Amino acid sequence: MKKGALDTNRTSVALLVLLLIIFTFLIYGQTLTYNFVWDDNGPHLVQNPYLEKLSFHNLLHFWTESYQGMFIPISYTAIFIMTLISKFLTGIPFNTSFFHFFNVLFHFINCILVFYFLRKILKNTSAAFIGSLIFLVHPIQAEAVSMVTEFRGLFSTFWGLLFLLAADKSLSHIKKNAFDTLLCVVLFLISVLSKPIGIVFFPIFFIYALMFKGLRLGQVLKRSIPYIFISLVVVYITKLFQPTFVLKYEVPLFSRFIIWMDSLVFYLKKIFIPFSFSPSYARTAQRVLSSWHPYVIWIIPFIFLTLLIAYRKKIKNVSFAYFIFIIGFLPVSGLVPFIFQNWSTVADRYMYISMIGIALLAGAAYRYFSYKPMKFLIIALIALLAVDTAFIQVPIWKNNITLWSHCIEKTPIEANAYYNRGNEFMLLKMYDAANADFENAVTYDTGFTKALYKKGYLLLGQKKFDEALEYFNSVLKIDSEFAIAYISKAVVYYYLKEFDKAWDEIRKAQIRGIEVNSHFMKTLAKASQKT
Repeated sequence: MKKGALDTNRTSVALLVLLLIIFTFLIYGQTLTYNFVWDDNGPHLVQNPYLEKLSFHNLLHFWTESYQGMFIPISYTAIFIMTLISKFLTGIPFNTSFFHFFNVLFHFINCILVFYFLRKILKNTSAAFIGSLIFLVHPIQAEAVSMVTEFRGLFSTFWGLLFLLAADKSLSHIKKNAFDTLLCVVLFLISVLSKPIGIVFFPIFFIYALMFKGLRLGQVLKRSIPYIFISLVVVYITKLFQPTFVLKYEVPLFSRFIIWMDSLVFYLKKIFIPFSFSPSYARTAQRVLSSWHPYVIWIIPFIFLTLLIAYRKKIKNVSFAYFIFIIGFLPVSGLVPFIFQNWSTVADRYMYISMIGIALLAGAAYRYFSYKPMKFLIIALIALLAVDTAFIQVPIWKNNITLWSHCIEKTPIEANAYYNRGNEFMLLKMYDAANADFENAVTYDTGFTKALYKKGYLLLGQKKFDEALEYFNSVLKIDSEFAIAYISKAVVYYYLKEFDKAWDEIRKAQIRGIEVNSHFMKTLAKASQKT
């Protein structure tokens, strides 16, 4: 097969890398003007107590203890340093433009690394460039790049791709090189300590060594010993530190395969028919298993996988692309329960690593077709995807109103979307709109305690005390440990001048470990003539 016209010299390669950088900023540069959204405003970033005071003691915490159920000291160290630099350069610890810039930066670096990895597989620079463009521009990537808290996934992928490239070099040596081996181990370790999803780069490496480096199974197993050890330790640590969570619907063991296959089909549809993306699809296990389709449709990807395994030597690139695609989201596929399944088993951000496989598939297709109109068609499709991402998908992430309004449009049964938009309306003092959203949230999830509480809180602000009290009691009937509801009840009783009841609610809150506002305590004590 002839080499592509772009395989001639290093200048051509440098030009293509430059184009990847330019295209990344053309599509995602707009995020530098965007607000923080969704989890960005939560404990992983803005409300992270260990980022409030940028001290060595707080930095050390990430290396000695888990945080929010994860032990990912590499990512939090990077975020700590970014916060420090942001404060030094801009005077604001959480400068939105500054943090968005790093997401865009690591996305284009990952695109470049994907380009070099595909180049090693396809042996064709133009095909590798086409594949890396798919990784760059596909609209399913918009969530991972546009939401700042997903920096952890981008960062883990960066180290994982470096690991694959270093492993390729190491595997090319007839004799093992101690330095190369150590480098690979360190890069893999950094990847999994950036985010546990980095563990998937080991099986990708394992299959790559078997399929492309001509090594026997025994040889690959021998080289894999340190990665197997690290993987087992990471799985143990993740299980140890992960907070206890209760799924609203416990998926039977025998049904998890169906959930996995349903997720696989769902993602394939989103990739090859790239429309109607949403930050949340409300595709819970219960909803999936209540339909007959997943019990039938699973056979299609399963047969396809079987055929690819059987003919892996004849269609090596396609087989490896499919393996990467499956492995990339395996930890969040539904085979093992995870907390976000309470809202949806599938999410666009889970596809970030899997898109390496789709990039390889696109590059292989471009390399295979010698008929020029087919190549032009692939390029035209990439251009359309880029336009869709730049003008439709990325702007959705501008702020919480645009984000959750879009989610409600695409997934109108998602109670959390109404709740999240309602919170944003409250910040904007649009109380009627907020109340309507909280009402919708409760309509779609009658046990949604946070939405019930917010409705009561709004009624309290309107001095509709009896109605507010009814909502707070409803919350506590569902969850007696919802401590702040006791304080809100105390406020209601204060206004109703039922001071004994107010003190009783305060005691209940204090028993549950919540700190009561000292000013309110003094005001209540004065009003009730208590000290």
